[in-house]
Amino acid sequence: MFSVTGLGEVKWVLSMLIKCDRPARTISISQEVFIDTMLTRFGLTDTTPVTMLLMLLMPNTHLSADSCRTTKDKKADMVACPYRELVGALAWVPLSTHPDIAYTTSPLACYSHNPGQVHWEAAKHVLYYLRGTKGH
Repeated sequence: MFSVTGLGEVKWVLSMLIKCDRPARTISISQEVFIDTMLTRFGLTDTTPVTMLLMLLMPNTHLSADSCRTTKDKKADMVACPYRELVGALAWVPLSTHPDIAYTTSPLACYSHNPGQVHWEAAKHVLYYLRGTKGH
């Protein structure tokens, strides 16, 4: 047996802000704080939000294994890059508030073992898009 305590209406669940408007009979969910936290964590707070989707990638961007790092020096450059952390955080967002980015985060995850600069820029672009939508 477990004791249960009523703490009132739910406001925060798993980094999601939940707002209930009973008279209007609406519920809204936002991850704006989580997205702002990601921007701060990855040092991207001074960026311009992107409001255009365009498959969430920059125009004319093609993700492929050809863009992966091949030399030891280039691979060492990307070791300091938090690509896996960013893609992992981006993978959480479509599960709750942004199913529109699931199509893009999945291919980004495929290059986690050896991302190139194109992959890093594409992952940042998805975060810029989320910033432009205010996390809703």
